[in-house]
Amino acid sequence: MELLRNKGRTTRMLILLRAVLDSPRDQKALSGPMGITPQAASLYLRTMEDEGLIERTKKGPKATMKGVEMLHRELLSLKEFVDTSIMGLDIVRSTDAVARGRIHKGERCALFMEDGMLFAQSGREGPSTGISDMDAEDGCMVPISGLSGVMELRTGSVWLMKITPARSGGGGFLVKVTDLPGAKGRKLSSGMRIAALDMEALALIRRSGLRCDSELPLPEDVRAMLLRGLDVMAFGTPHSLSGLRSALGGLPQRMEEVDIGPGKREDGPS
Repeated sequence: MELLRNKGRTTRMLILLRAVLDSPRDQKALSGPMGITPQAASLYLRTMEDEGLIERTKKGPKATMKGVEMLHRELLSLKEFVDTSIMGLDIVRSTDAVARGRIHKGERCALFMEDGMLFAQSGREGPSTGISDMDAEDGCMVPISGLSGVMELRTGSVWLMKITPARSGGGGFLVKVTDLPGAKGRKLSSGMRIAALDMEALALIRRSGLRCDSELPLPEDVRAMLLRGLDVMAFGTPHSLSGLRSALGGLPQRMEEVDIGPGKREDGPS
């Protein structure tokens, strides 16, 4: 992670963060909590001012819009690194899972993710296993303890489905399942979730008779689906898609934009 390896880059991010949140009066007030000298803070401020990231005011150094945008990008990059690292380091001694088939108390079960849910199955090999704490029928929740191994997790992919806003000639068109990426016949894969990022997208999905798994989700909601291994088809206007793309950063292993444009209207071609 370049941000953590590069001390100068990290210091610049922290200076911007303090300038936005704490409004320090001068470089002395800025440098103390950061553990650097006032002279070093002054040098950083001078360089960042030349780059248009900081402006000097009578009330102290302030972050410019360019500086705030840079801080936002850096923090998102750091969050992505932390999220993906925690996924690989998370230590869990017990968990609950959905029984795949009948399970008896005391049986060793393999744990695996499928369609965003955690399943346990006896008599199956896998990199992560545990012991059932009770009898369970197929489809019921079963507590699992004595976990060992590492769960294989796959981060989901994102398709950004860009629609034409009503003010630009959209607003009355339809989209068919067969027009969507990854569709097999008239069905989407079971691991795909459809999200409507704004009201125009939600209206389109409802007009088209498509299922909507998530209405007006926050970026954190989409991120949670991706971390569970689900693929997400996010419908939205260019503004909504841009916001989601920025919020997710580089988290998805795969992110593609599909411009579905004005599509077809109910009475024929647009």
